[in-house]
Amino acid sequence: PCPEGASRLAAGLESRHCRCVYGYSGRLDWSELEGRYLGSCTRTPCPPHAEPGPSAGICRCEPPFRGHLAWLSGGGGGVSGGGGGEGEGPEEGGIAYFDGACLLVPCPEHA
Repeated sequence: PCPEGASRLAAGLESRHCRCVYGYSGRLDWSELEGRYLGSCTRTPCPPHAEPGPSAGICRCEPPFRGHLAWLSGGGGGVSGGGGGEGEGPEEGGIAYFDGACLLVPCPEHA
């Protein structure tokens, strides 16, 4: 099985290796010697002045801040294979992040 926060599904297709899923960030490396994945997938932290939403990949600005936040994947999905066959081998790091910012809403005039 895949570690928590990971799946073999990528873009609707089943993959041979586990990858961090939407809303999670990390790096997984398959160890042939140990027969398991090394590394982990953790929920991508929210930026300053934001709190986690109801599911991974969602952050909401805390009042009195406002803004648009979008979760962006960290590249290749954060997995390294151990074989050398097609679709295996190191991929880009799996550092995901939120793009955007929560900005302080100004007070109304004369407040």
